Amino acid sequence: MIFKKVFKRDFVRNIFTLLSGTVLAQAITLGMLPIVTRIYSPEEYGVFTIFVSVSSMVAIISTGRYEIAILLPKKERHVYNLVFLSFIILISITLIVAMGTSVVDLISDLLSNVDFSELFYLLPFTVFSYGCYQILFFIKNREKKYKQMAISRMNQSLVNGVSSVLLGLIGLGATGLVIGYTLSFFIPAMYLFINKEKSFMRGLKKEVSKLLIKRNLIKYREMPIYNSLHAFLDMAMINVTLLIISYSFGAGVVAFYGFTIRVLKAPLGLIGFSISRVYNQRASEKINQGENITSLLLNIVTKLSMVAAPIFICISIFGSEIFSFIFGIEWAEAGVYAQILSPWLFFNFIGSPIAQTFVLLQKQKQAFYYSAVQTSVFLGAVFVSSFTSEILFMLKVISFVGSLLTIIFGMWIYSITLNNNNNNR
Repeated sequence: MIFKKVFKRDFVRNIFTLLSGTVLAQAITLGMLPIVTRIYSPEEYGVFTIFVSVSSMVAIISTGRYEIAILLPKKERHVYNLVFLSFIILISITLIVAMGTSVVDLISDLLSNVDFSELFYLLPFTVFSYGCYQILFFIKNREKKYKQMAISRMNQSLVNGVSSVLLGLIGLGATGLVIGYTLSFFIPAMYLFINKEKSFMRGLKKEVSKLLIKRNLIKYREMPIYNSLHAFLDMAMINVTLLIISYSFGAGVVAFYGFTIRVLKAPLGLIGFSISRVYNQRASEKINQGENITSLLLNIVTKLSMVAAPIFICISIFGSEIFSFIFGIEWAEAGVYAQILSPWLFFNFIGSPIAQTFVLLQKQKQAFYYSAVQTSVFLGAVFVSSFTSEILFMLKVISFVGSLLTIIFGMWIYSITLNNNNNNR
């Protein structure tokens, strides 16, 4: 009865359709993590973490963020042209990455304790696979194909887990983790592509034109100008932190930090991700109809807080013991990191589903300015704290500053929904 009062029935049904796939996906991921931690050393996991940090900073802007705009047009012909435009940008970025060997050499020089260059040949494939998956996933989101979206998420975890274990058993080391990570985007992308409606493919061939591509390129120009830079800054806040930790403390500490983030964010993060897909689609409809979205936003944040609070409180108290028991005594240090970082990750979790509200309300420019300040403050705090040579002190700084900045961002999101509601009256 509570959920029926908070959400409309189809909204709840769509959320639980996505969650049905993510629950099984996370069961697979969590079931395989104890195996993965016993196959790979912290140092190998650290090299993998650095690769993911570099690849994600490129992948997040590989489509110019035009795939997010797929949810916005009222007419389908504009959707076809946005899809085509997204793929053009993706292919271009992938080719640039393939030729950027000097960047990898620079990274290897900066991180003298991490051998990264041998994994570079997988970077273009990783970026392209990620971009394809994002584009196809947003198409399904617009079409309300939530069952296919759920299956793709399940496939993502299954492919990643099985590949990492099998490739680790044959002794590929960090390369096995990277291949598993890359395949976790490529194979689900193939699944979504195979299940595309024939009518969509016909529309893509019929409706795409240079004029409409240019028109949508200009209409949604804030996506690459502000949203891409915003996304890049958000990724930089996470990944430059990893690079600073690697430079200051080595690959082993990076492994503990990266593993902590993965374990805490992955299970609950996918729940938040599933809710955000439905929220974005529903909020987009409401905005197009001139309706209020503030109540929808508040209900999501409230319910997520109720779900997440007991979990993160438990981790903040018993993190070290939980990690030791599940992943082995070698990863007990990661549990200590989890205890310190749990407040920040809690606020991050409840805020992530509504984070793209500024896109729906066409506030990319303001969001970019906030992100620039946020990233500068966060990385500045991380950089200064690195001089103490105390990783636990740095983690406390990260948790405090990250929590504060996330709360401020959430308050801004709330304020722009209120302003939008007033403008619609």
